[in-house]
Amino acid sequence: YQLGIVFIIISVVLFIVSITI
Repeated sequence: YQLGIVFIIISVVLFIVSITI
């Protein structure tokens, strides 16, 4: 379980949400 991967996934999700709004 790597926190780095989780951090990247969260960053991508927040980025997509920012574009959607």
